[in-house]
Amino acid sequence: MSSRGGPRSAERKQMVESSSETPTQRVTVYLGLGANLSDPRRQVEQALLQLQTLPGSEVTAVSSLYRTLPVGPADQPDFINAVARIDTQLEPLVLLTALQQIERQHGRIRNGQRWGPRTLDLDILLIGEQVLALPQLCVPHPQMHCRAFVLGPLAEIAPPGLEIPGQGRLDDLLAAVADEAGTMVRLRADDSGRSYFSASARFGASEFDVSENHYHDELACAQAAWRAHRLPDLL
Repeated sequence: MSSRGGPRSAERKQMVESSSETPTQRVTVYLGLGANLSDPRRQVEQALLQLQTLPGSEVTAVSSLYRTLPVGPADQPDFINAVARIDTQLEPLVLLTALQQIERQHGRIRNGQRWGPRTLDLDILLIGEQVLALPQLCVPHPQMHCRAFVLGPLAEIAPPGLEIPGQGRLDDLLAAVADEAGTMVRLRADDSGRSYFSASARFGASEFDVSENHYHDELACAQAAWRAHRLPDLL
């Protein structure tokens, strides 16, 4: 009598197991940061420090900080915005979960209101050249092509001629929102010369529990969800 778990089944199992053991190569990711409540500049600067603590990740560039007009309801404070570039081994849904944890540490409450005030917003803008359309995550960010507060800081740290999949060249997109970009104010560094990456920064990452252990449970769930999404490709 033949077994349903024959050679083909064993081969599939081996493929899945070997894929989970293969070290993930780092990919370049661009992240948008924004805040307009509770000392927004401080919120963004703290978040930049916390990005350095993401497992398997390295912050490789940070744009200037900009004061920008709010999108949506006008009766809210101006925003502070920036873009960071990281190289990371985290898979997309794992990275998303880690970023949402940082948002919650800053008091972010997701109540379904779009374009409203918030203590911190961390958006995944680009993940290499990937295009993703998942219930939890769309990449490239669907609105980034029309947002000067994203495109301006991104242009500071992106390579020349960057092509945003499905949206066009960064230079062309930024030219299309030139009027909005003209209202943005680039902030100067403070007199202390404080760096985002200084271990003695006044608002250091030590104020938060950002260790790898802190992320473990939620990141493990996100890892499982991502692998379940990719599993049909292996089988």
